[in-house]
Amino acid sequence: MLLLMSNLKRIHVTYDGAPGLPGTNTLYCHENGISAADQVTAVVDFFTSMGPSINSSMTVTVDGIVDIVNSVTGLTTGQDDTGAGDVIDCSGSTDPLPLATALLVQLRSGVFFTGRELRGRFFIAGMVEGNSTAGRPDASSLAVWQPFLDTLVDDSNLAVYSPTKHEWASVSSATLWTEWAVMRSRRD
Repeated sequence: MLLLMSNLKRIHVTYDGAPGLPGTNTLYCHENGISAADQVTAVVDFFTSMGPSINSSMTVTVDGIVDIVNSVTGLTTGQDDTGAGDVIDCSGSTDPLPLATALLVQLRSGVFFTGRELRGRFFIAGMVEGNSTAGRPDASSLAVWQPFLDTLVDDSNLAVYSPTKHEWASVSSATLWTEWAVMRSRRD
């Protein structure tokens, strides 16, 4: 569903504990009967579920202070201290993959604006070799992780937002890419 004006919640996720970090993800959620605290809790639950697949030297911090963003202007209009943030200690015990290598989460809305679908993505950094087969994410790992992602979408009102076009839409599906993604900003 495309809504022209609404406040969005911007949730910050920070990765730390490995050379070249910290790194961040920015997730957007929309208002529709789910509180900002519940949205942050859904993000914490997702990364807690992913923690055993992320290098044990790393932590993932989900900020409990959520930015309130006016979707029309793109400006932050306030903040909500949800008290729901957390630091997740990761526990992946096999060799870490190179830091530039990440799991790509693809977000689809099914909503088109000026001939293009509003899509989003985010990366999960710090994956370990135990999740990789023949240079790709292991199919059995993807099958374990997908329900975590589905729960995140269902429990958070996850949204995709174009800050340049000031348009947003609800995420209708989220999938994990079957290749490792390379984050150009993490190449040494």
